[in-house]
This record gives sequence, structure tokens and C-alpha cells, in this order.
Amino acid sequence: MSASVYFAIVMAIAAFTMAVVLVRECGRRRRVDWERALLREIIEALPGGFVAWDADDRLIMHDAEFVRAYNLSTDAIRPGARFEDVIRAGVRAGQYVDAVDHEDFVRKTIEDHRLGGQVFERRMPDGSWLLVSEKRMAGGGIVGVRTDITALKRVEAALAAAIARAEHLARHDPLTGLPNRAAFDVALASACAAPGTSALLCIDLDGFKAVNDRLGHAAGDAVLRQAADRLRDVAASAMVARLGGDEFAVVVSEASDPTQSEFMAECLVRTLQRPYRFGESCITDVGASIGLAFDVGQGPEALARAADDALYVAKQAGRRTWRKSEQRNWLAARVDSSHRISDEIKRSVRS
Repeated sequence: MSASVYFAIVMAIAAFTMAVVLVRECGRRRRVDWERALLREIIEALPGGFVAWDADDRLIMHDAEFVRAYNLSTDAIRPGARFEDVIRAGVRAGQYVDAVDHEDFVRKTIEDHRLGGQVFERRMPDGSWLLVSEKRMAGGGIVGVRTDITALKRVEAALAAAIARAEHLARHDPLTGLPNRAAFDVALASACAAPGTSALLCIDLDGFKAVNDRLGHAAGDAVLRQAADRLRDVAASAMVARLGGDEFAVVVSEASDPTQSEFMAECLVRTLQRPYRFGESCITDVGASIGLAFDVGQGPEALARAADDALYVAKQAGRRTWRKSEQRNWLAARVDSSHRISDEIKRSVRS
């Protein structure tokens, strides 16, 4: 075989080999391009903002949803940008509503980010909410997804408000907004269990039934609401409750000075007999009788009975007045009783 023929064969083989390599390389590149396009399509189809950082915390890739979520940081969101620089740019632009202390916020955000694997909620400047999920990859980088949970937060807020309203209604009178009997029972027991003296005022509106009979229940409701407002004003430092109908109560905790509770009772009698408004009408025949009793260690039930007994005395005295319970000091009575029993035992022994 001549040299020229041999050389031609070698060149043909080389050309064929090169063609095969080029075809394979083109195929590989087309495969890579296809895979990249598919990856980008998948990322853009994710229900949330996607972002990836390399092991040095530099931005590798992100989708359009991520940029829309952090629209105030758009200029800083570019491939190769450092995580810290993106955060600082966002802080300066007002991207983070929770960044009260800027340096502390940046430091804490970087520390949490570097830990990887965190999941937390972030409130955005436009009032929306994102669920931020980050996970560290085997190569050291971090992949993050931002999911819009604004609708969920609204449902949570609505549910919390509904629960709060239900709890409020369970412990408050719907007409006057005052605590109801259930709340009163708790407050009275708590006041009696606390150190110091407590006071209880039981209040009945005089002439209320006549208003209902003459002007109707709408007028009666107007009187009850106005009476509740007056009770709140006079007894602002105490717990005011509506027990039912035209019955109210005031629990005064730490009533160390009895004269203050007595003064309150006197003020309430005067305030509750002022005229009441109902439309164009002026209702002048409503007043109040009040019974006042002090806690001397007898417990909430006995205190309530003592105040109710004092209220009965006030009504017997002509109404539109107040009376204080004349009960003896319960502890002193117990001591006196013990002394009497002891004296009787001693006399029996001596005899």
C-alpha cells in the first residue's frame, strides 16, 4: 500500500471519528439544553417563589415568582449576588416589615439562613404572607421555596376572631356588653380568695318593670344600656356585671377603705336615678336600690347573700337608697364561738 493511500485512509478515519464526536457532542449539548429548559419550566411551574444559593451563599437561579414576591429587592436579585447583599438591599428598600433594628435583623437572617432547614412565616409590605422553606443540599448550597399563605392567614384570623367573639359572648351580656353571671361568679370567687378585703354591691333598678309595661321592651333595653354605661363610669376601677333582668352587681377588689365603697354606693344611687332618654321621651321614674357587703372571710356565697340581704333592707326602706350589711365579722364570730365552747368545756370539767 502506497503512502498516499495509507494517509488518505488515516485521514478518512480521523474525519469519521471527528464527525462521530461532533454528533455526540451536539447530542449531549442538545440533551443538556433540553434538561435545562425542562428544569426552568418545572421551576416556573412551582406554586411559589424558587431560589437556589451555592455553598458560598451566592445566587445561582430563581424564578419570576420569587422576584414578584420580593419586588422591592429586584435590583439586587441577580445571578452571583451574595445573600447578605440581597438582604441588605431589601432592608434599605423597606422589603422587610419586621426589620426594626436593621443590623440585628440582617445578622439574625444570615445566621438562620446558614443553618439551612428552616421554615418560617414572613409578613410582606403589601400585607401578604409567605411561608419560607429552605433546605441545604449535599453540595453545601441551599434551595428555598416561598409559598403565598395569605389566604390561609386570613382564614386563621377570621377563625381567631370568631373564637374570641364566642368566648366574649359566653362571658358577657349581649345587650349591655357587661360581664354576665358566669363571669361575675369567677370574679367574686377570685376577689374573696385574694388577700385583703373585698366588697360587693348588689343593685336593682326601681321602677324598671313599669317602663317595660308602659313603653315596651325597646324602652326597657335603652334604660338597661344607659344604666350599664353609668355603672361603668362610676365603678371604673371595679368589675361591673349584669346578673339578669334589671339586676347588676359590682365587685370591688382590695376594698381596704370601707368608706370608698360606701361613697361608690351613694354615687350610684344618685347617678342611676337621673333621667333616661328613649327617643324623644325622657324617663324619670327609674332609680336604684343597692345592698353593700364586705368580705370578712366568709366566702363568695355568703358574701353574695349578705349583699342581697342588704339590698332587701334598702327596698324595705323605701327604695332609691342603699344599705350596708350589718353582719358581724365572720372571723370574730368564729373566735367568740370557740371561746364559748372552750369556757363551757372548762366549766363542765370543774363541776
